[in-house]
Amino acid sequence: MTKEEYIALFEKYLKGEATAAEKQQLEAFRDDFQLDEHPWEEEQMGDKEETKDLVLDRIHTGMKSRMLARITRWSIAASLFLGTLSFLLFIKPAKHNKTPVSLAEASKPVQDIAPGGNKAILSIGGGASINLDSLKNGILPAEDGTQLLKRDGIISYASAVDTGDSAVWHTLFVPMGGQYQLVLQDGTKVWLNASSSLRFPPSFHNRERHVELTGEAYFEVAHQVNNNHQKIPFIVHVNRAGSEEIRINVLGTHFNVMAYENETSSTVTLLEGSVMLEKKNSTALLHPGEQANIIKTSESFYIGQADVEASVAWKNGKFFFNKADIASVMRQLERWYDIEVIYENGIPAQHFWGGIQRSLPLSAILEVLQQSGVKCRLEGRKLIVLK
Repeated sequence: MTKEEYIALFEKYLKGEATAAEKQQLEAFRDDFQLDEHPWEEEQMGDKEETKDLVLDRIHTGMKSRMLARITRWSIAASLFLGTLSFLLFIKPAKHNKTPVSLAEASKPVQDIAPGGNKAILSIGGGASINLDSLKNGILPAEDGTQLLKRDGIISYASAVDTGDSAVWHTLFVPMGGQYQLVLQDGTKVWLNASSSLRFPPSFHNRERHVELTGEAYFEVAHQVNNNHQKIPFIVHVNRAGSEEIRINVLGTHFNVMAYENETSSTVTLLEGSVMLEKKNSTALLHPGEQANIIKTSESFYIGQADVEASVAWKNGKFFFNKADIASVMRQLERWYDIEVIYENGIPAQHFWGGIQRSLPLSAILEVLQQSGVKCRLEGRKLIVLK
């Protein structure tokens, strides 16, 4: 967005004529002009003319300082590249409904694919399966006596019959193009990403809490103590290729696990608390802000500082890329839009930085890719990458 466009949009807001999308644009492009505060919020408005002058002054100052920084840090070629990056970081809402990127002839009908949503199937042991997205909100009694509470995109275990170790386990499966939130009987919250599943008992016994994960999930584990006031561990068994890859031991903490079969490695990212990782004969202790990288062919854990924002972006409704290669980007698009990606002439060498809302249709993502030099063609649910 240019300085002139931002000023015009801000003046429209002062007149009370800005739409909700335009207000989001003001917020999204605020950093471009180094506006650390939110002078357009009603409680801070005061005198509108004075506020307008303040914002305009900041815009001019911000533009000057940003230009000086760019001249100092980058060559002309790098500046052109940053132009592409800024487009990736901020897509104007007004453009989302325009014709999607396609190399097909203009006379052909426009194709588009909606983003994923709240979709999941709950299986009770080896018996009944419940399609959650087709059911109304409310209490759902299960065959094994478990009482479930279904809200929009959330299934909660309101009460359960405690049958100990022999309890019939449940499985929440989230297909491609889906996401869902689960609240376990102990109060632990789990967000499941597309193409993922969690197997768990409807109630936990008095010694340990075990669950089994495939795919990707974000956990907020609840503290729990037994009758002797001892803390009950929460253990996540992370499975790939049909067997346990790693075991995560926690007491009460927030962390993300990504362990898709088609990814080259798995990651565990810790936000709060601490977790102990086990893989065969290796162990590792994670601290907040750290990430463990687990490669299939190695028994070791590679611990480093985490890009927390990128790791949990999916849970917050975003794609966030930090020097992500095109193959990594496309795998995320495949899972969220339920598409198949085909590379017609090999995998392009581009890398991507920045964030995009997951609520956008696929056409908006393809527009960004084309601006970055990646050309695609959409045929049904097949996305063909040309170069």
